[in-house]
Amino acid sequence: MSESGKMKIEVWSDVACPFCYLGKKKLEKAITAFQHGSRINIIWKSFQLNPEQVTDTQISLSEYLTREKNWTPEYTEQVNRRIEESGSEYGIIYNFNKAVPANTMKAHILLHAAKKVNKQNEVKEGLFRAYFTEGKNVDDNKVLIAIASEAGMGSGITESVFEDEELINEVMLDRYEATQLGIRGVPFFIFNNRYAISGAHPDLLFTETLQKSFSEWDNSVKSKPEVIATGDSCGTDGDCR
Repeated sequence: MSESGKMKIEVWSDVACPFCYLGKKKLEKAITAFQHGSRINIIWKSFQLNPEQVTDTQISLSEYLTREKNWTPEYTEQVNRRIEESGSEYGIIYNFNKAVPANTMKAHILLHAAKKVNKQNEVKEGLFRAYFTEGKNVDDNKVLIAIASEAGMGSGITESVFEDEELINEVMLDRYEATQLGIRGVPFFIFNNRYAISGAHPDLLFTETLQKSFSEWDNSVKSKPEVIATGDSCGTDGDCR
C-alpha cells in the first residue's frame, strides 16, 4: 500500500530527548494494538532542543545536566531514575551515565535520508538506542553510517550525506514549520493534520486519538463528493447533453 493510502502521523522530536524515545514507544504500542495499524504512516520531523550544542565525549549526559542546569548530582540522579522507571515499562534502557552530550544535526540529516528509502522508523529507533542505551556519539559520522546500515538503508550511505544541501534544507524546514505551529517542546504528535498531542502522555490518550483521527480520515477517504450543481456534459454512453 502506498503512503497515499495511509493516514499520516507527524512527530517532531529530538534524538537527545528522553521523553521523545518514550513517546515513540507509546505511539507504537497504540498502533500495534490498532486493527488498522498497517494503514498508519509515521513521519519523523526534525526539532533540535539545542542547535548550538557542542559535542563533548569527555563527560556523560548526567554530568552535563548537572553542570548546565546547576543541579546537584543527587537531584540529577533523581530525575534520571524517574525517567528510567518510566522507560522500563516499554523496554527502554536509559544509561544517562554513558550517554554522550552531542549535537544532533547530523542525526536529523540521516533521518531525512532514511525517509527517501522508507527506513525512518528503523533509523529513529537506532539513533535513540545509540544515544540513550549504548552511549554512542550520534555526532560521529561512522556511528551514524553504522546505524543506517543496521536499519537496512544499504551500503550507499557515505559521509557525504551529512553535507547534502537538500537534506540540510529539509531539516531546517522542519524546524521552521515547528516554529510556525508554535511547537515549543517535544515530542509533539500531529494526527492527520487535525489533532495534536504535546508530550509523552498516558497510553490511553494515544489510543483514543489514533482511533478518532483514523475514523475521520477513513470516512473522508470512503465518502463520495456531494454534487452541488450539474450542467452540460458528455457521458460514457456517447451522449452529450
